Amino acid sequence: MSDEIDDDLEEKVGFWKRFAGQPCVRQTYLYSFTGGLIVGSLNFMFTSNVNLSQIRGISTFAGTMGIYWVFCRYNYFKEQKELKKISETIAERALTLGVNPNDPIIPEEFKR
Repeated sequence: MSDEIDDDLEEKVGFWKRFAGQPCVRQTYLYSFTGGLIVGSLNFMFTSNVNLSQIRGISTFAGTMGIYWVFCRYNYFKEQKELKKISETIAERALTLGVNPNDPIIPEEFKR
């Protein structure tokens, strides 16, 4: 009975939790929000025009978010590709040296 309840709770993860779990979301929102706040505040300080300051702040937020999201995701996938290549190279090297893939990396006699 409790297994069914746990399964239901795991399946009902909300949109925001799934979205926040994606790489680069936190950084993108942090940088874009800060940039929009600074641009909007500085524009208001120099022009005292509320509507124009809001438009420029929100536009800066949206532009920064779009640009930084693409940049961050590109770097993330490039890094994942490099890590995959490195792990494949290590696995090939281990097989050529005669090590089984299921062997522990650190032998038992060296563990404390």
